[in-house]
Amino acid sequence: MLEAMAEPEAADEAGPERLTLLEWTQRYRVIQDRQTREYAPFRLDDYPWLVDVYKAIGGLQPGGRAMIRKAAQMGATELAINLSFYCIDELGARIFYALPPGQGVVGDFAHDRIDPAIGHSPRISELVADTDNVGLKTFFRGALYLRGTHIPQGRPDKAAQLSAVPADVAIIDEWDRIPPAAIPLIRDRLGDSHLKIELGLSTPTYPGIGIDAEYQKSDQREPQIQCQACEAWHWLTWKLVAERDGQVAAWCPACDAAIERRSAWEHKRMRFVARNPDSGLIGYWIPKLVSGRTGLAGLWARSKSTDADDVLAFWNNDLGIAYEPQGARLSLELLRACARDYEMPDISTWSAMGVDVGLTLTVWIVEPAGAQQRAVYIGEVGAWEDLDRLMVRYNVGCCVVDDAPELTADVSFARRHRGRVFLATYVEEIAGAEWCQFDLRRQQVRIARTAGLDRAHGHIEAQVDVLPRDFEMIPGFVEQMTVNLKAKAVKPDGTVYYHFPRTGAPDHYDHAKVYAEAALERLRKLRRPDQREAGDEAPAAGASRYRGRV
Repeated sequence: MLEAMAEPEAADEAGPERLTLLEWTQRYRVIQDRQTREYAPFRLDDYPWLVDVYKAIGGLQPGGRAMIRKAAQMGATELAINLSFYCIDELGARIFYALPPGQGVVGDFAHDRIDPAIGHSPRISELVADTDNVGLKTFFRGALYLRGTHIPQGRPDKAAQLSAVPADVAIIDEWDRIPPAAIPLIRDRLGDSHLKIELGLSTPTYPGIGIDAEYQKSDQREPQIQCQACEAWHWLTWKLVAERDGQVAAWCPACDAAIERRSAWEHKRMRFVARNPDSGLIGYWIPKLVSGRTGLAGLWARSKSTDADDVLAFWNNDLGIAYEPQGARLSLELLRACARDYEMPDISTWSAMGVDVGLTLTVWIVEPAGAQQRAVYIGEVGAWEDLDRLMVRYNVGCCVVDDAPELTADVSFARRHRGRVFLATYVEEIAGAEWCQFDLRRQQVRIARTAGLDRAHGHIEAQVDVLPRDFEMIPGFVEQMTVNLKAKAVKPDGTVYYHFPRTGAPDHYDHAKVYAEAALERLRKLRRPDQREAGDEAPAAGASRYRGRV
């Protein structure tokens, strides 16, 4: 436990009273009241639901992890700040505090939250050492690193601010706004520490992504409330809330009484209970329902809104629940709409191939069919030599292969089929109107990831794609094609954009289709074999120069 690891002061041979995280916070933190603007000792009178959370986080053992999936403005960030100073004071720890990317985010957080905590809390002020700037606060026993999580050009190896700092405690604030590629880099900061404590907190966005994915692995501590009339306990979810005779309230399913929430914590009629107690990962769900100050009428009105942004804000910001808008991802029904009464053939006269590289090679081969594109091969192969045979069987005019996981085999494959095979790299965006950009000399292609997935999904939605009638029999196909979700996000400057967050779930077929789309883009600029003139033949495997026309 963190409290048990605190070192006794030399001045007291028997050792002083070892404070818990909550005791230390209430004794030493001074905070400004948001209403009166006056500074006073920290209290949880207005945040009683956090008492249990402070005790659990303070009880983390070395190597322990905790996740908080929360509604907006529930006191979790202040908890993370208090944990930082507590570990610095009691354990001499180095804290790595990760914040979302964006110009001024780190500076604003330092000036608005960290500096006032130091300046108005005498105990913390006494600990301050020489270095005090926006990104680093040093103390006589520890340090606090504040770091943004921008990944330059989508390349984690260029994120120097995330790779050069050793730490004992990693705090990931607003997890869902942090690039997924930054998470492993943050965790690597704990590699040499004996503590290795991790705390993640965020308002969720979409199911299975970010903090929601982490929370689903946890013990899922969720609120229960007791009816004051019949004393029955119920999970405090939105299902309890309804409007009856003009009154919006949480209604007891056992006796139909309106459950009184305002004093529930005071009278011990509210508690957190783990739904998945066997998990070793601590997880809390904190909706606004746990606060007696939250008016249910306002939440009820927002839940009934026809505005998509209001609905999303209701689920994410008010309830702290991940929410998926309708049509955000491909569905089985959309895939079925592309099915036609045919079986995939053993050969083709002219086709494009996409290959995603993983433990196996996931392949999608299509042939142009007028305004449509027909799948002639969808499946997995185990070796690069298998791709050579597919190139011949299906007369592949252009093949795009994922270049990321491989170092040599993909290059050798491309050299064997010079002019027809291109190695693909995902980028955030490409200037101009292009979504993919071929470099014929280097046999490389840059693909804008979001635009590529959007194009691949759009062709299925518009039934440009034609699938065989038995596509559902392909192992993993439906699951991998329906896993990626198109999410709406807002940049720090207020610009709205869409992207496909990385879920960590298998999605090889989805990316194989993107690569096939890029290959088909190139293929449509080439002459079919039966339309070539003398001297326009496609190069043989291993040829040194590609002479196909564009």
